[in-house]
Amino acid sequence: MEYPFIGLTVVALVVAGTLHNCGNLTRFEQESYDCNGTNAPFRELVFNDVFLDGQGTVVGPIAPPKAVITDISKSRFSASWGDARLSVNRVTGKITLQRNGMLSTYNCEPKSFRM
Repeated sequence: MEYPFIGLTVVALVVAGTLHNCGNLTRFEQESYDCNGTNAPFRELVFNDVFLDGQGTVVGPIAPPKAVITDISKSRFSASWGDARLSVNRVTGKITLQRNGMLSTYNCEPKSFRM
C-alpha cells in the first residue's frame, strides 16, 4: 500500500465506529409483579419495556389490559392504567393504585429477568 497512514486511519475509524454502535445496544429486561396473593384488581403486571413510555401488560379481569410508564427511576416507576394511576416500588413490589378517588396498596412479589 502506497499510503499506509491513510489505510490505518480508515481501519481505525471503521473499528471505532463499530465499537461505538455496540454501546447503543440495549439489553432485554422484563419486570413482573405477581399479585395473586393479594386482593388487587389484577393478578400480575408484566413490563417488557422498562423505560419511559414503555408498555406493560395487566393480567386480570378488569380492563384495560395495558399500562404505560409515565415516570421511572432505579427504585420505582409510575404508570397510567386507563383512568387509574399505578406507583410501583421496583425493589419491594409494593404497588399503590389510585383509582376513582381511592388509594389502595398491595404487596406483590417482584420478579425480574435480564438478558
